[in-house]
Amino acid sequence: LVGFEALVRWMRPGVGLVEPQEFISAAERNGVIAPLGNMILTLACQQLSDWRQVFGAVVPVAVNVSPLQLLDPNFPDLVVRTLRHFKVPAELLTLEITESAAVMHMDEARAQITQLRAYGIEVALDDFGTGYSALTTLRSLPATIVKIDKSFVTGITDNPQDRAVIEAVVKMATQMGMQTIAEGVERLDQRTFLETIGADAVQGYLYLRPTTAEEFGAWLGPQLAGPSTTRHPVDAVLAAPPRHMARSQ
Repeated sequence: LVGFEALVRWMRPGVGLVEPQEFISAAERNGVIAPLGNMILTLACQQLSDWRQVFGAVVPVAVNVSPLQLLDPNFPDLVVRTLRHFKVPAELLTLEITESAAVMHMDEARAQITQLRAYGIEVALDDFGTGYSALTTLRSLPATIVKIDKSFVTGITDNPQDRAVIEAVVKMATQMGMQTIAEGVERLDQRTFLETIGADAVQGYLYLRPTTAEEFGAWLGPQLAGPSTTRHPVDAVLAAPPRHMARSQ
């Protein structure tokens, strides 16, 4: 176990569980993505702080950030204040930013990412390979992690094109000193292929489905205490939403 990801879900009264792809874009269009994103960051750091007190040590949490949040010049300071408030070391937070957003190539966004990295916060390019200019993004942004989109992982055992894309991304990222995480891993043969080509970590249903923080915390304790905490070239990055924010898919 090398990390986990905080996911947001909306339990809408009278409707039920609403997935993020159905409401995040609406939040961005209506100007409420910043307070929503800040709430998610706060709850994730609070949960991480609680687990540190209970278990004594934890692995990093990844929190998704809307590229629009990067246009706020105060965003890096807000992140640092949140970490300090909950006494969470910067190295325990990874901010995931979707590589496909055009705003990623704006000077303001690049400056914000540079400042976040200066504070010691890890930055991951999420859904990599589906965006505007993947090679330009790798070269120009000071990110530390590349998350390979699950759409490529799904076909790696029977689609030569998908295998070629993933191998190329892993090779480029490694040569540039970046870590690679493959998303959407559901089968052992997928994991085996990714391990063979040198991916650093995998994430997906092969290990655990998204669940509540309470249920994940019960699973997390034995993982941190047992021999499974030994780092492995390919290990699980598990999806676990902060409390009061999400439910199992």
